[in-house]
Amino acid sequence: MPQTPSLTNKVLNERYEILRLLSSGLHNNYLAKDRKFSNVVLVKTSSMLIVDNESNLEIQRELITLAKLKHPHIVEINDWGVVEECPFLVLQYIGNGDLKERITRMQGGYKPMPLGELGRWLPKIAAALDFMHSKNMIHQNLRPENILFDEAENPYLSEFGFQNAFESSPRAGEELSKNLLPYLAPEVHLGKRITAKTDQFSLAVIVYEALAGKLPFNGTTPIAVFLELMQSKAHPIQGSIENIPLNVSNALMRGMNIEQDQRFGCCAEFANAVTEITDPQSISEIELTHPLASLIKPDVLNHHESVDLTQASSTTKPDNFSNDSPNKQAKDFSTDIKKTVASQTSGFQSTVALVLLSLVFLLSLYFFLFGFSFNDSNQKQSEVQSTATNVKSIYDSIEKDLVLIQSGKFLMGSPITEPGRNEDEIQHEVTITKPFYLGKFEVSQEQWENIMGSFPDPTIIKGSNLPVSGLSWNDCQDFIKKLNENTTGGYRLPTEAEWEYACRAGAKTAYSFGETLTNKEANFFDTGAKPLGSYNPNAFGLYDMHGNVWEWCNDWKGKYSANAETDPQGPLSGTEHILRGGSFITLLPSVRSSNRFTLYSETYKNHYYGFRLAKTF
Repeated sequence: MPQTPSLTNKVLNERYEILRLLSSGLHNNYLAKDRKFSNVVLVKTSSMLIVDNESNLEIQRELITLAKLKHPHIVEINDWGVVEECPFLVLQYIGNGDLKERITRMQGGYKPMPLGELGRWLPKIAAALDFMHSKNMIHQNLRPENILFDEAENPYLSEFGFQNAFESSPRAGEELSKNLLPYLAPEVHLGKRITAKTDQFSLAVIVYEALAGKLPFNGTTPIAVFLELMQSKAHPIQGSIENIPLNVSNALMRGMNIEQDQRFGCCAEFANAVTEITDPQSISEIELTHPLASLIKPDVLNHHESVDLTQASSTTKPDNFSNDSPNKQAKDFSTDIKKTVASQTSGFQSTVALVLLSLVFLLSLYFFLFGFSFNDSNQKQSEVQSTATNVKSIYDSIEKDLVLIQSGKFLMGSPITEPGRNEDEIQHEVTITKPFYLGKFEVSQEQWENIMGSFPDPTIIKGSNLPVSGLSWNDCQDFIKKLNENTTGGYRLPTEAEWEYACRAGAKTAYSFGETLTNKEANFFDTGAKPLGSYNPNAFGLYDMHGNVWEWCNDWKGKYSANAETDPQGPLSGTEHILRGGSFITLLPSVRSSNRFTLYSETYKNHYYGFRLAKTF
């Protein structure tokens, strides 16, 4: 395969002026000037020229997908193109070094990376990885060299997906070197299914290395490293760092577990377990100069990074605004009165003045708390009645939009010939013996807000007829509990079998509408959620079973049996719950009727996760 031509001194797309070659290897990295915005960017190409037209078209499709990865801690793709049959990417330039350089500097006169410093970058990189995973993308090349820092010390995830776009295999060439070997999870070497937890293994190795200054698998030859890896013989980190908190050690060993099922539900949960301080003695090891937010457990319920507490605390408010309770305001005001009186009077005069002012203040406070409520009682009573009526109408609308799904048999899973099929979709016969109700639509924002009072994710785009999203499995259960307490009951999440049975609506094809699907039939690979009922329903009268938002099912993750089953409920326990149907950001294979998404625990929430109600008949 011929090498790609040098791009030095060339101008790409009549815009990007190549300044110099920064590095070469599997990819060539060039520093370039963006003439349009007069800023510096990074241009990346493959080191080998791909002359096959079909391969080039596939690369271009892959680059378009990569360009949609928009996250504050993922290196942004600004542009792409082809020059002299060579595809190239234009990336945000991050120029303050990488994590590998920082780890290397620690060695020699070694000093462990403080947990506080770890807390400044690890949760953000974990959130970036989980965001990638939510788009059904896996990094596969996670190393300290690919975690970059800008001048403000913000971390960025780099080198994501380029091995898919530019190389025929993620193991090509130098990628089998000893430098990459210790970061690859066992399933990569064994040719087993690669999942999001494959990236988690690599992240755990990186954290170990950052804290200990050396790798957990440190054999002197690639074969020795491989044998240690396959036997799960990571060298305990306690031998490298004194007084390491037990929760940190346990989290690292779990993240590097040889079995994927034994790792954390997602990268954010791993990051939480590492950065959460549980051992009081370990707090002295943390640099107290770091922001308080870096020492507080991040919110794993959102695939975006948690709100910066230092910024949140400085949010400006009107001068007359206070979040304090009336009692606290009264106490603070009383204290101010005492200080003022004491500074201006003395002896008996100060006592008299204090008593009089206190009486005036108490009378004012009384009328403030109670007086106005007398005048406004009719108005408040009317507001309460209006709210109750509105909530009742929401309950009625949920009941009205249920569709009765009759019992029957179907083939659950997918045939081995189905494009986009995953190994866990073992096809088997399932019998649904009991009719059940299923929501005609996904639960709407209006229904959620009127019953729960507020949105689970305040950052989602608002719309009363948009599906509610940003939900964890537990959030769905809270909604269902409240719904059952105020109705005749019986509401629940559908089982995975019920969901697929209802989605297929009698179809044996990959989608309920046939062997393929277009954006005229479902909302996928798009920019946002669509109002409920924007597309035609399936044969059972159900809308948006393909795309829009992922839908939680009741089941714990479990392996399919090849044997026929009746009313399967899934395992009795587990660490991950099932999501079905794909979302507006996912690619076509992810919205197939049989596709199973099983990355996260019941506490993980995401912009693209919603649900549909089932009800026992």
